[in-house]
Amino acid sequence: MSAPLTALTETGVSIWLDDLSRGRLIEGSVARPVAPAVAGLLARILGR
Repeated sequence: MSAPLTALTETGVSIWLDDLSRGRLIEGSVARPVAPAVAGLLARILGR
């Protein structure tokens, strides 16, 4: 884990990844952890 993320998580900050794409879902990389400090994943669902 990078030093800035470690410092933030040690102070109680939750790191969230805002990067859910069709490609990440299809390839399955969304299921693999990005970094131990990432607490969750956000997605904005937009209508067509």
